[in-house]
Amino acid sequence: MKNRIISTLAITLAVFSLALFSGSAAYAGWKGWSGWSNASTSENSGKSDKSGRSDKSGKSDKSGQSDKSGKSDKSGKSDKSGKSDKSDKSGKSGKSDKSGKSDKSNKSGKSGKGPGNPDHPVDPVIEGNCAVYYAGQHTVAGSVCLTITGDTVFVDYLMEDGWLLTNPHLWVGDTLASVPTAGNGSPIPGQFPFKAPDVSGVDQYTFEIPVSELNVNADLLCSDGSVLLVAAHGEVAKNGQHESAWAGETRFTHKGNWATYFGVVPDCDPEEPPPPPVQVCQLFEGTLNYSGSAITNAVLEMSPLPFGSAAQIPASRFVTTLSIAPAGRTGTTIAGSASITQLSLPSRITFAQLSVVGSGTVLGADYVATPNEDGIFDTSFTNAHQFSATLPAGATAVKATVEVCVIDPPPPGGPS
Repeated sequence: MKNRIISTLAITLAVFSLALFSGSAAYAGWKGWSGWSNASTSENSGKSDKSGRSDKSGKSDKSGQSDKSGKSDKSGKSDKSGKSDKSDKSGKSGKSDKSGKSDKSNKSGKSGKGPGNPDHPVDPVIEGNCAVYYAGQHTVAGSVCLTITGDTVFVDYLMEDGWLLTNPHLWVGDTLASVPTAGNGSPIPGQFPFKAPDVSGVDQYTFEIPVSELNVNADLLCSDGSVLLVAAHGEVAKNGQHESAWAGETRFTHKGNWATYFGVVPDCDPEEPPPPPVQVCQLFEGTLNYSGSAITNAVLEMSPLPFGSAAQIPASRFVTTLSIAPAGRTGTTIAGSASITQLSLPSRITFAQLSVVGSGTVLGADYVATPNEDGIFDTSFTNAHQFSATLPAGATAVKATVEVCVIDPPPPGGPS
């Protein structure tokens, strides 16, 4: 019995020892040699990943150091793989995603003075109204100037230094959309709307274009911020040298064809209002004596006032008639008229009046025409004035006073 107990204890101890040895071996297999091999592999991959500098994940796999075998679960340090997550500096995506900088490559957006072309201004608007006219792209041959007066656009080609102009072509508008162009965007000057094929070898030429022909909004043409674009082409020559010429420095295309255009902020000169018509007016007077008993009809002889002055308007231009008849004991009836007889020039009677000679008595109301705001008498009114009045008994004469005005009279010595 005692031997059986000892045997049982020995077997139990042996099983326990075997279990303990197996657990240690399993632990060693998990964390020991294989841990080292894993650590060295990850360390090498760390180096290989340094090649990526994009992920600076080299540093993250310095977590390989954390696995320097098993300072093992000081792998708290490995979970300073917070550091490894600093690899999400790759969020900053290395400096590569200061690709803000890479996008600053869109300084080409600013494109300096033009996309890929430092000599190509982005803004074609020039100061003033004259652009340089270049022969063969680089030689100054003159200038092209745009001005607006009233409803007309004037574009002047002004040559200099001996250059002469032939066959100018011109396009003017407020957007390049209407410029005739080829498929590559190069303009076709032969299809420009304004041209002068008969012009040859001149040092100056002017296009006069009604605003209505420009296909622009005339109401906005002279408002703030408005711009007119100009493409001015021509052939120029000097001392046997022949060149194509364009005005301005902004190119239509950035490569190939060097055709250029320019922009002008229109300086719109208000059209000078025409001067008011010249108007000459003159007073005339005529007198008719009346005996007091018989009917009298007469054409008055009219003299300019003041008496003795020279007639600015010929008296033949109008006629004044009077007819006087007795009307019993109450007085004498006067009827008549003053009227324009020569209508070759705009003229009219602007004042007419009958009065008794010597007494200052006015017969009937005065006729006085009213001038317009320019001081001009409107010629659409009738050119005749009718007289009608009663002459007091005993009067011996009646006086007619008439003013005649002529608009734009002929020069002295001209036809009346």
